[in-house]
Amino acid sequence: MNICLTRTLTGFTAGDEAAAKSMRKIKQGVEVWADISQPRTEQGRRLFRRYWKLCSIVAENVEQYGGASEAASDHILVLAGHYNAVFNIKTGEELRFPKSIAWGNTSEGLFDELWPRCVRAVCEEIMPGVTSTEIENELMQILGASTWG
Repeated sequence: MNICLTRTLTGFTAGDEAAAKSMRKIKQGVEVWADISQPRTEQGRRLFRRYWKLCSIVAENVEQYGGASEAASDHILVLAGHYNAVFNIKTGEELRFPKSIAWGNTSEGLFDELWPRCVRAVCEEIMPGVTSTEIENELMQILGASTWG
């Protein structure tokens, strides 16, 4: 069940009629566990757009990705340390799979932490010779200065 709640001085109340209806179905005294998330802000949308524009630029300029932003994103995330590792039982080889940065699963705080690592990965590993300043300037020119503020 996914419902809208509103924080009040005494706790949480239903945020809309649909939530109130859903909450009435829960019996009194029953313990309920919930994952709480706040709606994304405009700043969060801008951070997300900036990340995907970086992936697009990388995909367009590095032949190995074949123009696929998703492939560039996967590689950038692994290089930035945002991955899950599993080991091949036969060879012992470590296999790295990028963790999701899906819009609904990624907080603005994580994006803030991940961004400099992604830019560093691009500058040092994927497009050596390109500086973080050049990347930021290019993104600012494409997306506009409002992306950062």
